[in-house]
Amino acid sequence: MNEQNLPLVSVLIPTFNRAHYFRLALESVLKQTYKNIEIIVTDNSTNDETENLIQSYLQTYPSIKYYRNPENIGPVLNFIKAYELSSGDYVNLLMDDDLFQPNKIEKMMSYFINDHHKEITLVTSHRSFIDQDGALLPDTMYNKKRFENVMVLDGNRAGDLIISEFNWIGVPSTTLFRREALSSEIAYGFFSGRMYRCGVDCAAWLTLLQKGKMVYIPEILSYLRIHSGGAGQNPNMLMHGTMDWMHMLFHSRKNGFLISDDEFSKAINTVESHLKNMKEFPLTNSQNQEITYYEHCLNILKKNRDV
Repeated sequence: MNEQNLPLVSVLIPTFNRAHYFRLALESVLKQTYKNIEIIVTDNSTNDETENLIQSYLQTYPSIKYYRNPENIGPVLNFIKAYELSSGDYVNLLMDDDLFQPNKIEKMMSYFINDHHKEITLVTSHRSFIDQDGALLPDTMYNKKRFENVMVLDGNRAGDLIISEFNWIGVPSTTLFRREALSSEIAYGFFSGRMYRCGVDCAAWLTLLQKGKMVYIPEILSYLRIHSGGAGQNPNMLMHGTMDWMHMLFHSRKNGFLISDDEFSKAINTVESHLKNMKEFPLTNSQNQEITYYEHCLNILKKNRDV
């Protein structure tokens, strides 16, 4: 396909007080072999470092659009703002400390471009973890290669697996999706009418998987940075994630997921194990009470599998 006819891809980089990592993330987008990309940067920083850094890029690359929030609007709303400001037919978020392989967008877009019936709504891939200095880390159960060959999965089946196991599809940096599969009434990060606080990516994936198929590419096309600034072990974020997971479970069947009793039972057992593990974290009394409430809800759900 002629470069002038390539569909526009929006790469969204919401950022907050990480100018050094942001520069590396931005450079990884500018090195993409796919040539029709707009870059939307929404800056939620409380200092001027990112704004100062990006000025030279804005003069050189007209494809970059930069927006500085007058006040901190929080990470989820900053994601949504970037999405609303973008205009591409295909969208990929990039966390400000993650990286793309140079051929990521081109490789993923090849599946969309050849999908003449528009059956595919998202494309994901294998990805690697890197440390704060960019060195590769060993794979874990959360990012190990899911399939050895390219796989096209039914959307409902893929959704079943991320509810009953974990989000192996990946973080926002990993996945490229078709914009029109998200209706204008549903912002990125919503599932079944609720805005998620931690599982924003899962909410988006489930909404997209309701509309079509998913492609998995077994090549490393992105890098997720693991460092002390991450929120993965923050008890408050873990509680938000627990609430999101409970909502997913309780709203799964009415949205076409976990229709099989075996898959539904598997999902309940997985969430039960998660609640048990949550008690190992230094939670407040109110957070422990919330976990106990969720356990009670699961017991009710076991007795009424038709929810």
